[in-house]
Amino acid sequence: MLNMNEVSLANFIKYCLGYIKLTRQRSFLLQTKSAVKLPEYCFDLKELLESVTNENIGKLINLETFYSFEPKNIPEEARRKYNEEKTIAKKINEIYNKGRNDPYTKQIIFSFGYYEIEIPTDEEEIELRPDYLEDENESKKPVTKTSRFPLFSLPVSIEKVFEKGAGKYFIKPIDTEIQVNINILADVLGKDRYYELIEKFGKYEIKGDLSLPITNIGIFEEIWNEIKAQLKLTNAKFDEKSFSLNETHIGISPRTNIL
Repeated sequence: MLNMNEVSLANFIKYCLGYIKLTRQRSFLLQTKSAVKLPEYCFDLKELLESVTNENIGKLINLETFYSFEPKNIPEEARRKYNEEKTIAKKINEIYNKGRNDPYTKQIIFSFGYYEIEIPTDEEEIELRPDYLEDENESKKPVTKTSRFPLFSLPVSIEKVFEKGAGKYFIKPIDTEIQVNINILADVLGKDRYYELIEKFGKYEIKGDLSLPITNIGIFEEIWNEIKAQLKLTNAKFDEKSFSLNETHIGISPRTNIL
């Protein structure tokens, strides 16, 4: 039987976990909205994960066509790719400026390993949707929503180097610890499964499996399989194509003391 001190401590821990969950989710959603996707051809995830954080400048975001041509001298066959890369460069530059101009409240985040799951929509959400009308002659059909989120993230800085009239962008880790973003799945998994995963991932962190430089890239697939095993016990729907390790984004989020 728990005494009053133990009960108070348990309630305090629950309060802290609830606060962490809320803070992370708000920060996470803001970061997702601002993020720009990096095409696989322009950034090598493996190189970044195997890097040492004290490297001078970081890893190049290789927008080769945009970096190479002057605006008046773009070959017609390269114009489409040039414009696509220019759009990416402009978004990266916005994130770069926000991170540099407001470093005390903003944090640049590199995210990878995106997953997509389909989950039932809460009844309260359904009732608020103007497009959901129940026909008296039809049975009420279950409504679902598809959510797509990064499973892993890392605080980084963006470095900008001017070379031959072009600003080239580099990504440099500013922390050695890869974050596993399962907080957004807390409600889907349920309390027991959620805490079970936290405990397992804590063991990975203790062993240093999630610290840069990463020597075993397979650890990320292993973690996804752990999550899949728990998600299969819920109403979430997904398949083998639901997880993409090499999908990478860079965005900005509010800086907090809890990552």
